[in-house]
Amino acid sequence: MARNVTLVNLLVYLRDRSDCQDPPFTDALMTAYLNAALAYLWDIVTEENAMWNLTSEDLTMIAGTSEYALAADYYKTHQMLAQMASGRFVPLKTIHPQQVHADYYSAGISRGLTRYFLRADTVVFVPDPAAAWTVKHRYIAGAPILGDGTGGTVTAFNSRNDWSEFVINYAWRLAWTQEESSVADLDKILMLSERRIRRAAKIINLGEPPRIRDIDAEDQERNLYE
Repeated sequence: MARNVTLVNLLVYLRDRSDCQDPPFTDALMTAYLNAALAYLWDIVTEENAMWNLTSEDLTMIAGTSEYALAADYYKTHQMLAQMASGRFVPLKTIHPQQVHADYYSAGISRGLTRYFLRADTVVFVPDPAAAWTVKHRYIAGAPILGDGTGGTVTAFNSRNDWSEFVINYAWRLAWTQEESSVADLDKILMLSERRIRRAAKIINLGEPPRIRDIDAEDQERNLYE
């Protein structure tokens, strides 16, 4: 299968494999199944590799404003980095919303320590910024949404090493579940595919030693934030 797989081809493969025809399985319904499968694939890959599809945005702080909207394609936060007057970026720590008004944190506020917590699609800084400054938000972008290319959708996605097989089979399982057909054999295939994808996501950089590292700590040791 091609590296870049189109929605048209995915629908053809899915219908051929599942024998689910229209009606009642319309293109819109099958596309919804494929998008659900692609979202699950994204969960698997980003769970194993926090650097997957990593991107960033700059948040410009406004004095007295604590809450800011996150990027439209935001999925998971990797890091919040505050830019100091020297130009150096320093990682910010999180705070639980219930701790914002806690007595033990009031001393931290008086010292000017800034922390943050996340809501569904916004970030809140504590305490409120006292001046204009910049925060670099490093985050994992969400899975592409298959469609006709309008409204933020895409007509194809990067299947990498034939990972579209997992997407097709997962969508097939969703379709057969609706038909109340047996999915036991499909579950076995999906389990093996998921294991393969998890292994591949962990060792995407074959030039690195095969061990887990704290990437942020290593970056700081090398002064990459300077």
